[in-house]
Amino acid sequence: MNGSFDAVVSWFTSFGYFDDAGNRQVLAECRRVLRPGGRLLIETQNRDEFVRRFTPSPFAHAVWVGGDVMIDTSEFDCLEGRIETDRVVVRDGAIRRSHHSVRLPSIPELRARLNDAGFDDVVFRSRDNRDPTIDRPRLVVIATAG
Repeated sequence: MNGSFDAVVSWFTSFGYFDDAGNRQVLAECRRVLRPGGRLLIETQNRDEFVRRFTPSPFAHAVWVGGDVMIDTSEFDCLEGRIETDRVVVRDGAIRRSHHSVRLPSIPELRARLNDAGFDDVVFRSRDNRDPTIDRPRLVVIATAG
């Protein structure tokens, strides 16, 4: 199906898990399946706010729920613009480990990638519908297919 959808939604940092070529391909595919005037909505971390408040490994972020815990230790690769996170989850006594790598493009970089993919009108907002700033952690991007 080409151009048959009104909207594509990528919510809560589900964009950025591929290398740059793969992430460009994701945007191109979103554009391909949208009808002209259709919209892509991306909700993700605001790179500038993330970098401002980031604390690198060996410091960790832990979340406890009852007796279960999730511990993330992260590094930010400035050359690649990627968050590299090692996660340990202890649930009901079982330990699970995983690694996550997410590309966080800057706003100008994401705008250029979206324009290259065929999106004409690209709007950036914070989750509370205000202009993004280094104090607003979430970024909402609305891009209209040309």
